[in-house]
Amino acid sequence: MDPKTVQRWVQNGRVPHPRIAVAVARLLHTQPNNLWPSFGQPKAEVAPTSELVGFYAGLTEVPAMLLSGLLEAATVGIDVQGDFAQPGLVDLLADRADSGVAVRVVLPSRQYATRQTPASRVEWLERFYAPLLGYANVTLARAACPLSTVLVRGDDDMMVRSALEGCPAPAWPVMHARRLPGGGLVTAYRLAFECLFDQADLVQAAPASTLRVVA
Repeated sequence: MDPKTVQRWVQNGRVPHPRIAVAVARLLHTQPNNLWPSFGQPKAEVAPTSELVGFYAGLTEVPAMLLSGLLEAATVGIDVQGDFAQPGLVDLLADRADSGVAVRVVLPSRQYATRQTPASRVEWLERFYAPLLGYANVTLARAACPLSTVLVRGDDDMMVRSALEGCPAPAWPVMHARRLPGGGLVTAYRLAFECLFDQADLVQAAPASTLRVVA
């Protein structure tokens, strides 16, 4: 990395691109907001020896730059599970897929619509992700069970929002975790996703930009 670039970060208060910020934070075993406050502060921090990086009060509390940086920094694989969408996400996933990153998306199923994710929202999510159909390195699937957990993974980093009974979905807390050697937390979520993905129905484009199950 160019020393002059680093000097501008330190002396001039410049903020790097989210992908670079996440990569630098990983090298320094910290999180981007500790280096650049504009990335926002998590509601709780834990020791760097733990796979837990931080907690947020909800998805809206997670800095958009952190989420996009996590995905842009991925060089091997990206997984998305559940009711998750944000501006620019489809273009970002398409760009990473074009770069050779394996992208997998497991969407909720209308068959298993819930009060938190009703059928109308499921249909909207299908239309949202439909432009990715046909992309090399992109696989879209429909879950074969109800989904209450939202998961977004970029290589060793992941954001997880799990259901909190009695609270509306926007208030469900979000966990930021990063895999460490010997750690089991991220591995457990990854194994759960693999099981979910293996049982899901692959989908492909159909007329009128809808999705249908592959026979």
